[in-house]
Amino acid sequence: MAEKVAVKKVRFVKNEDGTVKDKLLKVVWGKTLPERMTWEKAKEACEKLGKGWRLPTVNELFSLVDRSKYSPAIDKDMFPDTQSSYYWTSETYAGNGYYAWIVTFYDGYVFYGDKTNVYYVRPVRSGQ
Repeated sequence: MAEKVAVKKVRFVKNEDGTVKDKLLKVVWGKTLPERMTWEKAKEACEKLGKGWRLPTVNELFSLVDRSKYSPAIDKDMFPDTQSSYYWTSETYAGNGYYAWIVTFYDGYVFYGDKTNVYYVRPVRSGQ
């Protein structure tokens, strides 16, 4: 009788340019932008990158959280530039338009933050 071999599905693939292809979500993740910025500036910075770059949704960004890791709560092999801090998402908090959803890669939680605060940005675009 043949022995069954477990095949591990690979979700992330590093590209030569430092971006990461996400085979599950069918998107490409960019590197963390070098400086923290307000929500409006974060949206503008992603758009200025061209080629369809944008802020991720809260679900997209939260999907990168690895709760088996801490400070940062993410796969550091795939995302070595991730800060143990807050990152913006594209979504406004429904309870108050002055806030937007953020994901912290310190411990992997989702919060909302004042849009005038300065947080990190990891751009995303549709996959190829």
